[in-house]
Amino acid sequence: MSSHVKLQTLALLAPVLAIVALGLVAIRATQPDANGPAGLASESTAMDTTPPQSEDARPEDTSIAVRTSPRPRIAKAIAAVEADALKPRFTGLLGEFHIVGPSDPFLNFACDSYPTRPTATEMESSELYLRRPLLGSREGAMCDGTVYVVGGTQLIDDDESTDIDRGYYQGPKPQASRNAPLDRLTVTTIGGRPALVEQARQELFPECRLLVIERTPTPSTPGIFMDITGNLECATAVELAARILLELYGP
Repeated sequence: MSSHVKLQTLALLAPVLAIVALGLVAIRATQPDANGPAGLASESTAMDTTPPQSEDARPEDTSIAVRTSPRPRIAKAIAAVEADALKPRFTGLLGEFHIVGPSDPFLNFACDSYPTRPTATEMESSELYLRRPLLGSREGAMCDGTVYVVGGTQLIDDDESTDIDRGYYQGPKPQASRNAPLDRLTVTTIGGRPALVEQARQELFPECRLLVIERTPTPSTPGIFMDITGNLECATAVELAARILLELYGP
């Protein structure tokens, strides 16, 4: 058979072979699948005609927004701070304390000369020096040859610390610089001594401030106050102040 005849024969048989192939596919699609009921084969072999989605058409991934959205306790704390900021700040006399604003003159100890920083030896020789575990160096101020405030960050335990300052005051009542409404200020006593407690603005992080009058002034000696600020719950700050007063003055 010539090559020309072979080509003509193949051309005639091509449609027949195509029809037979399609028939075999159809028959296979209607037969039960070896691993499942009839019809699963046809579903698995059916072509998905849904056009692929573009990157822009895919649903937005909100997982990051969910992870970064405020948790209930954080949202509550933010709301409490915002509500506190709307309240009027209290200034004036409260018990044995004179409350002044953050921008008001703060004059617990009058100086004729400009205050300077005392040396470590000068601070250690002062009755205001508190001999307790310390984080970092102590800070202080002096004028006219007198150290009138000494303070530093005190280590409370392995994971708690707070700032404790002890200073002189000369007026009838010590000044307390505060930025708080009246409902966060409480007058109490610790070890029989007057104390001013400033409660935290919110319940998420401790930020109590505590001021205690250790000694009232006399004509010859200034009064002494102790200021405990930051990182403690108020109950813990009161307990700490009570321990320090016991160490300094006894029962």
